[in-house]
Amino acid sequence: MPQFPHARSLVNGDFNLRVTQDGVMRWNGATISMGELRTFARQFGEASPLRLVVQFEGEKAHPSRATIVNALAESETCRQGRCFEAAWNAHRPPVVY
Repeated sequence: MPQFPHARSLVNGDFNLRVTQDGVMRWNGATISMGELRTFARQFGEASPLRLVVQFEGEKAHPSRATIVNALAESETCRQGRCFEAAWNAHRPPVVY
């Protein structure tokens, strides 16, 4: 299984995928399916120079880890080295409205 470099925190402008222990995926806060994840990862890689930070609740023992990491590893974003993994409780920038 591919591994992503570790990010200590998220920064403004990062795209974020959070995966709960029960497998619910949230892309920038919106709940998505595995098919949507593949589509978003492909579109993101083609349209944005930003990075994607993935966070798994439960860290290494997460049951969906291999499936999700393998799906993302095929994207242009990850091939360009712009996919990172951060701890579930990693620092997040404040939301400014």
